[in-house]
Amino acid sequence: MGRTIPSWRMVVEREIEWMKNFKVFLRVEDKIVFEDMMNQCRLYASYASNLASPVTEVPLLISILFAQHKMLWEHQKYITKLKTLETNKIDSTPTESITETRSIIETVQEILVQPDATTGGNVQEAQQPLAPSAAYGAQH
Repeated sequence: MGRTIPSWRMVVEREIEWMKNFKVFLRVEDKIVFEDMMNQCRLYASYASNLASPVTEVPLLISILFAQHKMLWEHQKYITKLKTLETNKIDSTPTESITETRSIIETVQEILVQPDATTGGNVQEAQQPLAPSAAYGAQH
């Protein structure tokens, strides 16, 4: 007997193919962001398949929201680390301050070169600005 229900991965790919009509009209730098967003759908497709939703867009949107929340959470961890290092720098003596400043710079450089779990690139690449327009740049 044949399979009558397509696998979730097939559904995801079909929906992504349908959404490519949206991508056609985006600027080049926005197309890169759109592709990353679609890759997040693919990345979390196996988890989203456990949502028994009659509306196929709901698990896709949950996947995108989860990926965005995870990215924000990781950035918050980096900011907390930097604030902690900054606080330690302020509490130190002047001679320790120079050494601590170098240590902070090295730590930040290490953080920026660490692989980013959500994109596969490193944090520094993920934070590079994408030649924003005036409207896009006003938000960042």
